[in-house]
Amino acid sequence: MKKIKTFAQIIFILCLAYLTVSAYSAEDVQKKTVIQKGPYLQNVKTDAITIMWETNAPGASIVEYDEMETYSKIVKDDKEVTIHEVTLTGLEIEKTYYYKVTTGNASARGKFRTSPRRDTPFKFAVWGDNRTDVLSHTAVAQAIAKAKPDIAINVGDVVTNGEKYEQWGAEYFIPIGVFARNVPTFIAIGNHEKNAHWYYDFVSQPGNEAWYSFDYGNAHFTIYDSNQDYTPGSEQYKWLKKDLASPEAQNAAWRFVFKHHPEYSEGWDKPGYTGEPMMQHFLKPLYEKNKVDIVFAGHTHDYERGFLKGVYYIITGGGGSSLDTFQQDFPHITVYKSEYEFCLVEINGNKLNFSVIKPNGELIDSFEIQK
Repeated sequence: MKKIKTFAQIIFILCLAYLTVSAYSAEDVQKKTVIQKGPYLQNVKTDAITIMWETNAPGASIVEYDEMETYSKIVKDDKEVTIHEVTLTGLEIEKTYYYKVTTGNASARGKFRTSPRRDTPFKFAVWGDNRTDVLSHTAVAQAIAKAKPDIAINVGDVVTNGEKYEQWGAEYFIPIGVFARNVPTFIAIGNHEKNAHWYYDFVSQPGNEAWYSFDYGNAHFTIYDSNQDYTPGSEQYKWLKKDLASPEAQNAAWRFVFKHHPEYSEGWDKPGYTGEPMMQHFLKPLYEKNKVDIVFAGHTHDYERGFLKGVYYIITGGGGSSLDTFQQDFPHITVYKSEYEFCLVEINGNKLNFSVIKPNGELIDSFEIQK
């Protein structure tokens, strides 16, 4: 009996020690600052860039940076926040910088390149509808990282429900962490984001962050919000019409448009959805008149390529969501693939190479435009 009692006492003491250590560790973790999202790059320009990250506890935002990993320059914001947003200005065009972000006792490093000169080759990735299936999105994100794009644009539905905070990390920021600290990202907001405040909290994009445009190299990028009114007379339509006809767009060698919903859709999970008739009626004429080269969309979970009156229409919705398999038919849509994928666009002056790549690296479509 004595041995049993002694054994029981030992077990009790070990359990008590474990609980004490566990309680201490939990308390220690609460005190320690942890970077939960990022760092990730936003709104790159020829002379500026924004760096964002999120921490588990409020603290100051510090960014150290330089052309070498000496981090001799520093920008600091003493306001204690959890979502950190620091803009670096006065940078040199087409220059690589190394940076380090710090909040409390947490830090992380990355690098970026400012927007290039007009005659410099560059490439960008496009993907979308990555919500829900984290493993599939992670595989697509890793493939994007291997492609080493200069910028990356998501055509929406980055989370299942934009009002649920935890999904922004699990479904979007954690998977893209393999490239987002070194590659600036942009989002064309989708319907699943629900126009929630978390979208605006977690991005730093030009304009009102829902519809905006920017120039990169010799290309003009126009992003609009297909969830909001875009019919003639609306604020967004007026902006879109003005932007596509602007000197910035018309003087660019290439013009690209991004939004979530497609004009035409061959694939869907069941019969019924064939695209957006109001886009076909009101916006398609704007693309044609202003000589847009490629219009990108998501919403349908597949890859589709169409060509109509001088404009390529691309659906790249194979970013992670369950794939659509029912196929309808539009004569001008010549390629349909129910696959997880992303698009890679390589620009070299007046030459464009377009590739569609599966997570395993397999090429499933490609074409070239020579102006």
